[in-house]
Amino acid sequence: MQRNAKDTFEAWLVGELLLVALLGSATALFLTNPALRNTYELPEGRLVLDTAVVLAATIVAILAGVRFSVEGRILDLLLAAGFCAAGVGTFAFSIVPVIGGADQGAAEAWAAIGSRVLAATLIALAPVVPFARIVQRKRALYIGIAVVTLCLLLIWMPLRGFGARLSLLDGAGGGRPFELTSSAPFDAALRRYVEFLTADGALEVDVEIDPTILLAPDEQIEVFRIVQEGLANVRKHAGAQRAEVWIGQRLGRRIVSVSDDGVGFDGESSAAGQGLRNMRLRAKTIEGGFALRSRPGSGTALEVVLRA
Repeated sequence: MQRNAKDTFEAWLVGELLLVALLGSATALFLTNPALRNTYELPEGRLVLDTAVVLAATIVAILAGVRFSVEGRILDLLLAAGFCAAGVGTFAFSIVPVIGGADQGAAEAWAAIGSRVLAATLIALAPVVPFARIVQRKRALYIGIAVVTLCLLLIWMPLRGFGARLSLLDGAGGGRPFELTSSAPFDAALRRYVEFLTADGALEVDVEIDPTILLAPDEQIEVFRIVQEGLANVRKHAGAQRAEVWIGQRLGRRIVSVSDDGVGFDGESSAAGQGLRNMRLRAKTIEGGFALRSRPGSGTALEVVLRA
């Protein structure tokens, strides 16, 4: 009996190793191919991937839990707990924060990493625990779910206190990151995002980017998010038919502008309040200035003046 169980586990372990090798190869391909990497960094692509991870982890956790309820092996209990941590952590920290077009906060991003480490630890422990069976299986399942939930809370709650400070850390020790010699990958990623956004024909967006403008790595990330947030507000609140994204130079300063021909607002409206707060914060993190001009019936224009 033990021999059969060992053979089954070894077959399962070989399959898991092959899966990990395949995922590792795919990850290496994304890291070494800039075109693929920029496509993956689009918010919609990442959301789809995270959703697939949640579904797969949930299915495996349920199957392992069912097998544990029948056979009572600690191996199955740890596997169920590990995949449960992966599924719940990804859903809570990577999917829920971005529902509705919001951005994933620093605390949630680090908590997502922590949940994956917890999941990997539990799964790695499964094959090395003693071969034993538990009699009170239902109670053990409930305790396992409670412990996983508690661990995820213990990971997330301390990060809430200093998550914002974590997001400001960089490899240069707080100094200004190096400048890129070209913004071509950023340009391509932004244009692909606009193409995706306008695929349904509800909004026409013109993109004009001065090829001589250089953006630092942190500026590329925040400018992309600001444009994304601005266009999301145009689609949701402006009732516009046309928008324009312009990244260029004026009076020696680098400018990012998003404008539309929508209904505008009088400055007292709070319909896009959260989006505006997000864009102001992003501009501040890269030492940029943020301005907004809007009047009822005259559209809206936001402008970010990048650091000198």
